[in-house]
Amino acid sequence: MAHIIELRGLAKTYRKGPRALAGIDLDVPESSRFTLLGANGAGKSTLVRILCTLLHADAGSAKICGHALSGGTATIRALIGVALQDNQLDPDLDASSQLRFQARLFGLSRQQAGARADQLIARFGLESAADRKASDLSGGNKRRLHVALALVHQPRVLFLDEPTVGMDPESRAAFWAEMRRLNSEEGTTVFFTTQYLEEAGKHGDQLALIDAGLIAYRGTVKDFSAAHGGPDGDLESGYLSFLATKHEKEPVSA
Repeated sequence: MAHIIELRGLAKTYRKGPRALAGIDLDVPESSRFTLLGANGAGKSTLVRILCTLLHADAGSAKICGHALSGGTATIRALIGVALQDNQLDPDLDASSQLRFQARLFGLSRQQAGARADQLIARFGLESAADRKASDLSGGNKRRLHVALALVHQPRVLFLDEPTVGMDPESRAAFWAEMRRLNSEEGTTVFFTTQYLEEAGKHGDQLALIDAGLIAYRGTVKDFSAAHGGPDGDLESGYLSFLATKHEKEPVSA
């Protein structure tokens, strides 16, 4: 199986702060729906920000689509789409204008940019928000617009950090339906973090658990649920049980 992301010994320690990553080895299969789970402070956001070229690692190597992150950001950023927790939206521009502007930045003609904006507005159910300023949008619509902006240039890898926070159940269902369509029909690798373990179990096919800056488990969602889940293969109970058992086995520092 081809790997679209390859990490070896990735480490990061913040100045006057904690060691966030302690040597990450991780392969992400191409065209997978890959979920990264971990408690707050486990290193999830640091790892995602490094992969998105927003942070530099202290040690180790990372490749995306065969290109080393150390080789420069321009090539990597053309291959990835990024929607992190903070919505980077222009509050005074309407949704349609922001999408068209983003498309123009990626080299699309005026006509192509308009067509791409209309396509993404329809896919993410933003018709009622198309002509409204971002500052006037609901939290859920802001999140959907943020993800739509990340997809303007049809990236090979889409990074999502807590993508459905603030969405109502109907919007969340529609969002994941679009992510599954992107993955199955266009082959986009969807790499996401979430605190909603039900989402991870339902919408991910590959799984990694990060704990104290290291990968504690790597495998398929199905295999993890079968081995560690509750009576019905429940991912949440399996996740909590796995980490509790792991910590019980760890030696206590003197």
